[in-house]
Amino acid sequence: MKNNKQIIFNNLTSAVGKLIHRSCSFGNQLLEHPLWIKSISALAIQPRHLLGTKLCFLKILVRKLPDGRELWGRIVETEAYLGGEDEASHSKGGKQTQRNAAMFMKPGTLYVYQIYGIYFCMNVSSQGEGAAVLLRSLEPLQGLDAMRELRRASRKAPSRLLKDWQLCNGPSKLCQAFGIDKAFDQRDLTQDEAIWMVPGQDLPGEQDVVTTTRIGIGNTGEWAHKPLRFYLRGNRFVSVVDKKMEREMAVRGHSPGS
Repeated sequence: MKNNKQIIFNNLTSAVGKLIHRSCSFGNQLLEHPLWIKSISALAIQPRHLLGTKLCFLKILVRKLPDGRELWGRIVETEAYLGGEDEASHSKGGKQTQRNAAMFMKPGTLYVYQIYGIYFCMNVSSQGEGAAVLLRSLEPLQGLDAMRELRRASRKAPSRLLKDWQLCNGPSKLCQAFGIDKAFDQRDLTQDEAIWMVPGQDLPGEQDVVTTTRIGIGNTGEWAHKPLRFYLRGNRFVSVVDKKMEREMAVRGHSPGS
């Protein structure tokens, strides 16, 4: 598996030759978000890459369980954390700690952290010092029964059977469904035998991607209002939809799939 993944990455590296930027204006500040990957070997992941905009190579998360079963999930919602300048980021101010070390490692490194002492969230280090992409939601594609088993095992009280859309519609839920814990922190997606990404098939256009504010980042000033969350419009596996933004997109004539 490792050799096959390396061949894929090497082939993609030789196939892509330029970088196109999309400018996103946040008040007086201009931020640049690459829509094309210049070097897949460097794995310069950005949130729109994970959603499949333009050249989406890394669209499906694959997890191989110890018993050999594989879980597949399409990435349908992400949040970007831009490093030292981002007041909502764990790396704000450029501070490196034992906890956030993965954010400063090469792009494509997993950053897994714990919240409330029991749940986990999974990020992928990205292009930029201390930058990372939070995986918020997946659309389950394969291994749904195993996902249900893992979700059930992580819940203390007996619970009803989860529906497909409930398995991975949130950052901690998808970690439970894919069996992700702190042991996955600092793993390399290009080399690991238990977790990796593969290309998706359907490439969403700009009109299919909703760009809105991030969730649950508390009192972070202007950064709480920056449009750094991305999700596939009309996808029922997304954790939280922004109806106001979707209405605005409809007024502008951005209909899904058009």
